[in-house]
Formats: sequence, C-alpha cells, structure tokens
Amino acid sequence: MSADELPRPAWYLWRTWLRRRRPLRGIVSPIDTAPLRQTLPAPENVIPFGEYLLLEDHAYVLHRDGTMTYRIHMMTLLWRSEMLAQWDQVQRVFHPRQLRSTIGKALLHLPEGGTLKQKIDHKVDQIGNHYVHLAFRPLRPGVIVEFEEQVDYFQRDPLGPVMWGNFLLRTGAPCRRRRLTIAVARPFTAYVRQHHGAADPVEEEYREYAVRRWDVRDVPGITMDVMPHARDFLPWIDFTTMRTWGPVSRHLCKELLPQGDQRRVDDLVRELTRPEQTVREKVAAVYQHVARQIRYGRPPADAENRQVRAPQEVLAELRGDCKDKSALLVGLLNRLGVPAQVAVVTTSEGGRTPFLPSMRFNHALVRAELDGGELWIDPAAGPFSLGDLPSNDEGQQALLVDPGGPQFAQVPASRARNHSTKRIYRGRIQGDGAFVAEVTVRMTGEPAALLRAPLLDATAEERLKYLRQDLAATMPGCEVREVSFRTLDDLSQPLELQYQIVLRPWARRIRNVWVARFPWTSPMQLTGALAAEDRQQPMPTPRTSMIVEVHELVLPAGVRAYGLPFRREVRNAWLHYRCRIGTRASKLLAVRRVRFREGMVPARAYRQFRRDWAECALADTTDMLLVQRPNAAGPAI
Repeated sequence: MSADELPRPAWYLWRTWLRRRRPLRGIVSPIDTAPLRQTLPAPENVIPFGEYLLLEDHAYVLHRDGTMTYRIHMMTLLWRSEMLAQWDQVQRVFHPRQLRSTIGKALLHLPEGGTLKQKIDHKVDQIGNHYVHLAFRPLRPGVIVEFEEQVDYFQRDPLGPVMWGNFLLRTGAPCRRRRLTIAVARPFTAYVRQHHGAADPVEEEYREYAVRRWDVRDVPGITMDVMPHARDFLPWIDFTTMRTWGPVSRHLCKELLPQGDQRRVDDLVRELTRPEQTVREKVAAVYQHVARQIRYGRPPADAENRQVRAPQEVLAELRGDCKDKSALLVGLLNRLGVPAQVAVVTTSEGGRTPFLPSMRFNHALVRAELDGGELWIDPAAGPFSLGDLPSNDEGQQALLVDPGGPQFAQVPASRARNHSTKRIYRGRIQGDGAFVAEVTVRMTGEPAALLRAPLLDATAEERLKYLRQDLAATMPGCEVREVSFRTLDDLSQPLELQYQIVLRPWARRIRNVWVARFPWTSPMQLTGALAAEDRQQPMPTPRTSMIVEVHELVLPAGVRAYGLPFRREVRNAWLHYRCRIGTRASKLLAVRRVRFREGMVPARAYRQFRRDWAECALADTTDMLLVQRPNAAGPAI
C-alpha cells in the first residue's frame, strides 16, 4: 500500500449494520461530576466570562470499519444572558441510516440545591427523519447545565474511512477540567500535532484501539475581546488519520474540476475578448465578467452540495459560490491559453496555522500563470482589481486541485502597497478660515474594493451621498462636490476618483491668529482595544496596508505658519508612521505616511506598542498656528 492510499477498513461492525449506539466505556472512562460541583467559583470569577466550565469532555473514535463516534459531556455554570440563551433549546435532526444522536444526560442543577431532569421530545416523520428537541428550564444566573450526547455515524466520510479534527485546550471561559480522547482502531493510525505549548498526551491501548488522552485541570479563561484567531496563539491539538494529502487531492479533483459541456465557455470567450487585445487584457475581460456578472450564491437545493456546478448552469443562472466561480474562471482562462487551476485555502478568518491532511478548507480561488509569473485571482471576493486579493487570502497555504497529485503553493503574502490609499489635496485656505481643495484619490486592494462595492450600481446622487457620509466621520461638516470616477467600473485598474472638498470653518480665529489642525482622513486614535492600558493576551494589529496623504495648500496673503516645520516618525515591528508639516513660499505642505504590518503584539510588548500608537495619535492631532502680519495685504481675519 502506497503512502497516498487509505487502509482498507474491516467489514461493518454489527452495531453499524443494526444502527445501534456503540459502547465507549472501555475507551472513555466516566467522570464523577459530584466533586466538580462541591465547591463552586465565586460570582466575581464567573461574571467576566459569562460562564465557568466545570467539565468539558470530548471523545473522537474511529472504528475498524471506518465509521466514527463522537461523544461530549459538558457541565457549565452559567451567568450572562447570552450564555443562558445558548441552552434555551437543543435540537437535532438525523436519519438513522446515516447517524444516530443519543442524549444521555440533560440535567439542570439549581443554585439553591436540587437537580431537575429535562424532558427530551423525540419524533419521527413519515420518511424516517428523527427530530430531537430539548429545552432547558428554568434558566437563570447560577444554574449548572449538564449535557451528555453521543453521535454514532453509520456511514464513512465521503473521502473514505478517515477522521480528523482540532481541539482547543484553552478557550474563553475558565475550565475546571477539560479532557480530550482520540481513539483509532487498527488498521488505521492517528497523526497528531500539538501547537503553542500543548502538552503531550497519555497513550494507551484498549483492544484494537490506540488511545491518546489529554486531561488538563484549572485552565484559566481569556478575555474574548479583539484578539488573533485562537489557533494562532492558544494551545490546541490537530489530528488526522491521513498520512498524506493524496486522498484529499483525489477527492477535490472529483468535486472541483470543471465539469459538463464546455462549448458555452468557448462562446463566452469569443464574446468577451477581441483578437487585437493582449493576453492580459483578455484575462482582465473574463475576470471582470465572472466577478461582476456572476453574483455570489447558489440555488437552495445546492447550497450544501460540495460538487462544482457545470459552467452552463452557472452562466444560465448568473450565480455561483466561490468554487463555481473559480472553476468557471479556470475554464475561461484555459480557453485563452492561460494555464490556471482552482486552489483551496483556509482563509485567515479560520487562523493562519496550517492543518494536517483533511478537508478543512473554506474557500476556493484561482492560480494562473501570466507573463512569466503567478497571478492569483479571487473571483468571489467582490470588486477587487485584477491582481489584488483580500487580506484573508494572502499568505495562506493553498492546495492546488491537480489530477497529477497534491501540490501546494503559497498565496503571496500581503504587502502594504497592495492595500493602499493615497490622497492628494491641492487647494487653498481662504480668508474666512475655510479649507478648499481638489482631492485625487488612488486606492488598491481592500480599500478599493470596500469603496467600489456600494458605489458600482449606485446613481451619481447616491455616490455623492455615500462619499459625504464616509468623509463626515473624520471631517465633520465637510462639503463634497464634483465627484468623478476614472476607473470605478474597470477592475483591471486601481480605483481612482476626484472630488472637491470644502471644510468651513477649518481654522478657529483668535484676533490675528488661526488655530488649526490638519484634517487627516484616517487619523489614529486610542480607541477600542487600545483604550486598555494592559492586556493578558496578544493583540492583532491592523491588516497590512498603507495610507498616504499629501496636502499642498496656498496660504492667504500675509499669513505665515508659526512653529513649523513639524516632524514625527514612529517605527516598530507592526507600524511605521511618518508625518511632516512645513511651508514653502506661500504654501503649507504636509505629508503623512502610515504603514501597517499584520501580526500579533505579544502581551509583554503591548504597553510599548500602545505608547507608540499614542505618539502617532498625538501627532495627528497637533495644532498649528497661522499668524497674519499686521498691515499685511489681503483680507482681514
């Protein structure tokens, strides 16, 4: 047997044939919950987290016939309303040909003493579907919910006789005891990887099962505010029974390679392109069509279907999900002679730490070869310019869907210039203190896509209204006029627009002195998570991006700036800030550049990072003095 092949499972167990619950007592020993309830934590130790887990016990078991059993036993002390609401009702729907859910315990332990056994409603419809409904009541702060459930699967995974999963050893709520059991029967083997300081398991054997067990006590909670994905800094366990990515690659080829009649694809290529266009222009044309004309979505009947839809279906309905749109774009690019493949990733919303071999992907995009290099395209991400990607895609490991076997490629890491906003203000300061300027804006990446999305299908009046509302957040009272877009509808180019802005009054007059502050469009502020002086967990930094603002303003006659030039530069591993304000001849000149680099600020470095941020915020709010010379020509101020 090659490394890419899955072990051959045994015949189905008799309990699998008869759809019976499988006993796990020899694999998972029961835990006596009475001692866990004897001494309860004080309310002040529960309220910050909303709940306190007394017990969290999980077991994943792969049997010798290639089917799986999952068991959970939980006991949690509830306090906050949102935590109580999670247990208002528990519902399960299943067909016993596929699986069976068995609720072993449903108890409510009251704070004044006593235990209430909860009623479980179980109904079966005409086609054999089972409906299980459980409502915990009465729920109020201080109650303890105890819940035990076992799910037995009677069919193998569509991939084959496999099992995979991941488990956090530390979560938001504190936990008195947390146990994880992974048991795999021969001829299968479990492959395990521990992350971020996760302890080694206790290993043992029970009959044909190899058992790994983690058992941790008194795990502290963590404040669930703005923070990186839990998999990127908390201890967790990754496990799979696949040695290589071969089975995953073969299965994805069946699901995601373009299917059906390709004649409609040929016709569309001829409709969208012209012979005199360059290859890149043709690529831009087909990408624009798939990104703009094929809306995101699927018919309800196909919402859970993992199989890619045929191109003629997608083109007939003008809708498709990420895999449909990616497969269609690959077909179009291949017809243009551009090598392209569907690639699957786990976006950074699911963490940046790669998984072991498994089907834990949540997104599809396209990798093409153009002009001697790679071109990554995400046709389902929205109105991104060709060559730009959402930051959730960037830097992730991608599995290419290739009949030749598993191949990995790294989606290019994010660069600041890929998500940039550059604003150039050229104007004047009027005698009444008004700020009037012509503004030229150039955006790439996410800033461009975020602005394009609400404006593409809007009227001119709606576009003006949106821009006014957007700018009013940082420039209260501003007027926006004469808006024009150069590349709003052209996804082959960065987004460029121009408008006129009037900010009246901009400067506050005190006799012959103006007090003013530069109207930066994106000022840095000590708000949100940065308002806290200390942290116990890492803090994510802003996405990799760049902001550039340039102001060139003509001063009124006889007016000069006082206390300039002003310069400030702040640099650390996640931030580079530069601000310079000065004068030249009769003009006020200001340049501000901010580069962010996505990452995690460790708790020990947070205070210094916050001090750096505060220094930037202070520089953004620095006041200027503009002084009019006595008897100077020009309007009095």
